[in-house]
Parts: sequence; structure tokens; C-alpha cells
Amino acid sequence: MLTMLIVDDEYLVRLRIKETIDWQQYGVEIVGEAADGEEGLSLALQYKPEIIIMDMRMPFIDGMELMKGIRENQLGSRIIVLSGYNDFDYAKAAVDYGADAYLLKPIDNKHLIETVLKVKDKIKREKSTTQYIEKLKKEMSSVKKQLLRDLLKGNVTDYMEIQEKIQLLDLPLEMKHNYVIHIRIDRFKWMLEQQAQTGIFSTKNAIGDWIARKLLISSFYIGLMVDVTDDAWTVIVHPFNTENPDETIKLIKENCRKMTDELTEEFKLTFSVGISRMSEGLDTLNDAYLEAVEASNIKLLSGLNSIVYKGDNELTGYRREVIEAIKYIKNNYFKDISVETASKALYISPSYLMHLFKDELGKTFNECLTECRIEMAKELLKDPENRMCDICVKVGYNDVKYFRRVFKKITGINPSDYVRLKNEN
Repeated sequence: MLTMLIVDDEYLVRLRIKETIDWQQYGVEIVGEAADGEEGLSLALQYKPEIIIMDMRMPFIDGMELMKGIRENQLGSRIIVLSGYNDFDYAKAAVDYGADAYLLKPIDNKHLIETVLKVKDKIKREKSTTQYIEKLKKEMSSVKKQLLRDLLKGNVTDYMEIQEKIQLLDLPLEMKHNYVIHIRIDRFKWMLEQQAQTGIFSTKNAIGDWIARKLLISSFYIGLMVDVTDDAWTVIVHPFNTENPDETIKLIKENCRKMTDELTEEFKLTFSVGISRMSEGLDTLNDAYLEAVEASNIKLLSGLNSIVYKGDNELTGYRREVIEAIKYIKNNYFKDISVETASKALYISPSYLMHLFKDELGKTFNECLTECRIEMAKELLKDPENRMCDICVKVGYNDVKYFRRVFKKITGINPSDYVRLKNEN
């Protein structure tokens, strides 16, 4: 039985959800109800329900604050939001903050049951994923991991030898129809310079666990993961349905996009993801691995996540206008440019371009421009012949003091300290 909590300030709504649906027959137990967000959070902490049905407009603590409290306390509860406000932006904000579904009042029982059952299936899949990952951790010995590394790096290419080793090690790896996904931490060398080794080891372990939970198993494929380099993980996935590769790639991209967005929010890092074309056999897995690595090196802009499929060999997950605007920034960062000049060059309105940047990248045009300028400044700082005042002008700034302030805000250190760290390493 899955546990469920109802939080709504309308008594009749709570009563209807409880009394007009036989939740027992759907494998759901209602463990409590609350009339406001404050009481709802208290009950959520007490019962740790797997599903919470909540209203958005409530006294004391509203739905968004309640969701924030659930998240901060790491309860892991799945959220179904109710609202009488037919407002797309409000609904999107709730879903972006972690809600699994958004239902408008008055609630239709059939629709509510269908929604709860979908969320229940998602919870069951996640539990299955967790069990699968724990099993892999126990069973993936160093010998098995080394075989995966050898396959990816092309050290073992004889088909019969591969088949014998997989059978001998009882490795859950399909012989054909596999894709390779390469996930790399951006600016890993900078992490090495800034963090203690123990901190980096802890962060890497946490990121690896996160990737495993998000990518190793789903309703349409199953996978294995191994760390091939210090700064990256490689996932081999086998789709259950090999008849529709376009749909498979679409689903893999969606999973990767969601995963990288969550990783960036959690660890304040960005990632580069490359996806290979389908490998027909394990004897050609090295080719797929090289494709995935090559695809991961195609980057829209430093400071942004990227997901690239080798099959189309271009950045995916972003609107054409955003990609063109980033190209404009890269080509003109040293000039006095703005969202107005960029939108004029692209023949679109400034407000539309600003909306696209915020919606697609989670950043403003000026934030992307600043990050580009600072990345260029880092390259120029590597050459001791470049004076600070010259670098400042070359990356689009007229005031050295302002440039230093911006550099420190983005990197955490002054330009001179950056040069010193580079020289020491």
C-alpha cells in the first residue's frame, strides 16, 4: 500500500477525495489530512507519505511554500497539485518546482484516480530502479567494471571472446543494439584546483549515484554505468524496443536534459553529455564510445549544460533562436552588445529573446554574455605578455576595476589570483 496525504483548506474537497473513492482497491492508504500548509508540512514530516495531494492557495503556508518545505526536508514525496486557478504560468511554476501533476478544480474523480495511479507507477519504477542500482553496486566487481572499460576503449574486440567473458562474469549486457551516453563534468580541472581531494571524491560519488538513479533504468531501456575517466561517466543503454530509434533517442535526450538540470541545481556545476548512434554489436562498442565522447565536446556556451546526439551532430534541446543568439555573443562579445542589438540581428523582438533565454537556459542574455567574456579573459590571462588593462578591453570592458569585480563574482577569485593558481599548477 502506498501512503497518501491530503492538504486542502476546503473541507468538502478533502471529504470528497477521501469518501467518494475507494482508495484501498487502488493500493493507496490515506494517512492524514490537513486544512493548511503549516499543518500539512507537520503531517508530512510525521508520516512521510509517498504521495501528497495539495491545494496551491492555502492560509499560513501556501502550496509553493509547502513544496519547498518538503524538498528541504528531503521527504521524496510525489506531489499532485490542485488549484481553482486556470493559470498556465502558475501551473508551470508548480511543475518546475517538482509537482508531478496539476489538476484544476472542481476535481473529476476519474481523472484524479488516473493521475494517482500514474504517480504510483512512477514510484514503483523508482523503487525498482533503487533496488536495481543497489544490486549492481554489490555485483559490479572491479573485474566486471574493467571489462566494460576494455569494451569501451576497444581493448577487447573479438566477438567470441566478448561473449565468453560476459557469460563468465554474468554481466547483464546485451550483445547488440546499445547506445553509449558520455556525461562529463565541465571545468573539472578547476574543481581540482579549488577543492580538497576528499571533497572532490565525495562530490563525484554523489553525482555518480544521481546519474545512476536517473539513467540506468527506465520503462523503455536498461543500462550499465562505469567511470572511464576521472571527470566523466559512461552509460551503456539497451532499449527494450529497437524498432523506433528516433523515439528512443528522443526519450534518452529528455532523460539527460532533466538529469543535467537537476544536477546543476543540486551541485552548482554544468555538464556536457554526448550520445552515440546505435551500436550493432559489442565488438563495435568502442566506435560508439568515441562518438559519444566527440559529441560531448560540442558545447553551446561555457556555463550551460549541453546534450548532443552524434546522429544529428548538433546541439539539441535548445531553440534555434537561442543557438543563434549564443553564436552572436561568441562573435561579438568584445563589442558593446546587448539583448537589443542581438534581437535586431536575429530579426526578433528583445522581449521574446529575453523570454527564450530565461525559459530555455535559466539565464539572462547579459549573464551569458558575461560568462563568455570571462571565459575569454581566462584564456588571455594564460599569456603573461597580456596586460590586465589590455585584456579588459579585449573582452568588452572599459573599466579595469569593474572587470576585476565581475571576474571575481563569476570565478570566486581575482584575476591575479587566477594567474597565480595557474602558474602553481
